Amino acid sequence: MSKKKRQKPYETNMASEFFVLSTLHRIGLDPAITLGNKKAVDITLVKNGRQITIDVKGMASKTSWLLGEKRPHRSPTHYYILVTFLDDFKNLLIHPECYIIPSREISKLHGKQPGGKGYGILYRNLVYTKYRENWKLIK
Repeated sequence: MSKKKRQKPYETNMASEFFVLSTLHRIGLDPAITLGNKKAVDITLVKNGRQITIDVKGMASKTSWLLGEKRPHRSPTHYYILVTFLDDFKNLLIHPECYIIPSREISKLHGKQPGGKGYGILYRNLVYTKYRENWKLIK
């Protein structure tokens, strides 16, 4: 019996960012990806004359997304898009799930990670919420 190879965070995050970028293009927006390894904004776009910023967080599993060491950024034009590959990262037939969360609403969803190392959101707390695949929150 073979063991599943654990994904490297870099692979999961890059795949998540490009998946979100592609989806935003498909729904008629004109996003641009930002480059760099340690950045707070992954994607930017202009909508109705306002700059929108997006922080993409990806995970291969169905556990929790780590948002960072500090409290999440809150702004009326900033969004978090959380992506999960549902424990099957290598399966290209599986469509990743996305949760689109305006940053002003993030504080009611996140909590301290076990051990007090940063903030995160549990997958099980988002599955049946208005944020699941709700791309209209941005569009």
